[in-house]
This record gives sequence, structure tokens and C-alpha cells, in this order.
Amino acid sequence: MNKTTIDMARKALALYYDFPLMVRFHNYVRYKTCPFFRIEPFVPREGKIYDLGCGHGFFQYIWPSTAAHGLSLTSTFWKTR
Repeated sequence: MNKTTIDMARKALALYYDFPLMVRFHNYVRYKTCPFFRIEPFVPREGKIYDLGCGHGFFQYIWPSTAAHGLSLTSTFWKTR
């Protein structure tokens, strides 16, 4: 990971600052254990990204500067904003 991707992850994690501790912990563990940044070359820079079963929507928040528009859907709507 380079400095830019680490900064993007930190900004994404900061979006959950007012969520309960377990939600913040859950997203931190996902950031540390899931290969989000290995798939970065495959994330489209334009078009639409649909993240079904997104949980807290962390995947969408990692790349906010892409031109692609994201839509995160989960069955537990309280997890997303």
C-alpha cells in the first residue's frame, strides 16, 4: 500500500467516528484483513459500482475520488448512511 491508499482508508474509517465502538472495530478489522487495495486496479473510474450486501459500506468509502458512482445496498439499513 502506498501513502495515498493509506490516507484514503484513514478518511474512510473516520466516517464512522460517531458509530458505536463495535461498528468502528468491525470496520477496522475489515480494513486490516480484507484485500480491498489489491482489487483497486479493477475498480472502474467511471460508470456505476453496485455493492450488494455492503454491510457498513466501507468499500464505497475507500475510493471517494473515483468518477464511478457507487450504490451500496444491505438488508440492515442502519449500517449505512
